[in-house]
Amino acid sequence: MSFTTSLRSDGVALVTYEGAGGEPSYLGSDFPDTLRQLVVALERNPRVRGAVLRGASGVAWLRGFAPRALLRFRTAADAEAFSRDASDATARLARASKPIVAAIHGAALDAGLEVALACHARVATEDPCTRLGLREVELGLSPCAGGLARLAHHVGLERAVSLAVGGACVDARSAHAVGLVDLVTSVESLESEAAARVLRLAERGSTGAAAKGSFARSRVRPSALTHAYYWRREKLRIRALAGPHHGAPSRVFEVLRAFAEERPAVAHTREARVFGALAVSSAAQRLLEVSVSLDALRPERSPWARVAGLGALAGEAPDRPSRFGTNPPSPFITRLVRAYADEGAALLQEGSGAESVDRALEAWGFSVGPLALQATPGAPPRGSSAPSSARAVTPESMQMRCVLAVLVAAFRSLDEGLVAGPDEGDVEAILGLGFPAFRGGPFRYAELLGAEETRARMAAFGARFEPPKGLRALSSR
Repeated sequence: MSFTTSLRSDGVALVTYEGAGGEPSYLGSDFPDTLRQLVVALERNPRVRGAVLRGASGVAWLRGFAPRALLRFRTAADAEAFSRDASDATARLARASKPIVAAIHGAALDAGLEVALACHARVATEDPCTRLGLREVELGLSPCAGGLARLAHHVGLERAVSLAVGGACVDARSAHAVGLVDLVTSVESLESEAAARVLRLAERGSTGAAAKGSFARSRVRPSALTHAYYWRREKLRIRALAGPHHGAPSRVFEVLRAFAEERPAVAHTREARVFGALAVSSAAQRLLEVSVSLDALRPERSPWARVAGLGALAGEAPDRPSRFGTNPPSPFITRLVRAYADEGAALLQEGSGAESVDRALEAWGFSVGPLALQATPGAPPRGSSAPSSARAVTPESMQMRCVLAVLVAAFRSLDEGLVAGPDEGDVEAILGLGFPAFRGGPFRYAELLGAEETRARMAAFGARFEPPKGLRALSSR
């Protein structure tokens, strides 16, 4: 990755970010060093009065670190060290002796927004493609470059909780209303408005204290800092909405609390440790792998589209599979849905309660239970649901039966050519069925279990779960 710089006649440098390889809007793993070198070069050039930082892509300003770059961590210590380095780099940007203004057109997300928050002002276009958000929780991660403290500085603690813990994205107008953006303008006026802001800051000889990253206690209601009830209430709310499988929202909240209550150095240490622990967790690894597949298979997908399904934390309606009732599902998704729903119906017929079945599968991570799915327009019909004989079935058995039914259908579909490959099948199952993304999709989940363990679990439930041929050739991708 690199930055290219051109100098206007008024002394404003136009700095354009150039991503690495085929990922022009992503930050690379060499970002911290590159950003520090850029700041030093601008400060040492006597002709430069300040700079405008621009993105290279018309759809995305900076989208944060490439998922492949974040998959390289093997230990929590490695990830923690990277967070410290990234935080140091944005702090160096915030301390620049010359004003640097972020000219945002497109998505400023994750570490990209952390860079923008470290700039001395932010000007954004009113174009619909311009969106801002710290969505690291969607990948099972936390912000790693000091962005949480700066976010709370600009918008206040309680709004920072609602934005960062839920991974919400906001448009430029909404960002301006809460203090995240200093000015909203047209695409045509972006450069001139950002340059004018640079010159005004340069004339005042100030780079703006707000960019330094200190936690602005004046922006936080006193009760939020002094009353333990606020923290206890929010912690319980976040845990309830995130569920047992998504630990990142609670850890992000923990870091925000540290910035509010502890010394900055202690809080930054906690930020790095939290990122390090999350980066090597199973949930984050699976979500990053899914994100890599999504980028490869759905390059046209909106850069702010969700993966993990944490919409409730962002104040949105609960996520549900979106294909039914809109476009007809593919034959692959139709087969998976039918297998999932039929196994739920079989459990119902054997005497399990409908609510118990759905609750068990949602607890495992599915976005909707197999019986509730039947109410979705366009879903394939299920068989009879009349109970024949009452028999106690544990939630774990309900979960595994329905999951294995989906795995059998997925591998048989692969054998028959209904899906091009495991990566595409995992993406389709997550988007079309609501298979939990933090488990990687049916094929990746089977790989993690291992072929022998998957076959053993199928055999335990009888002939209906006979392992497909494709399962015998299971290998890591």
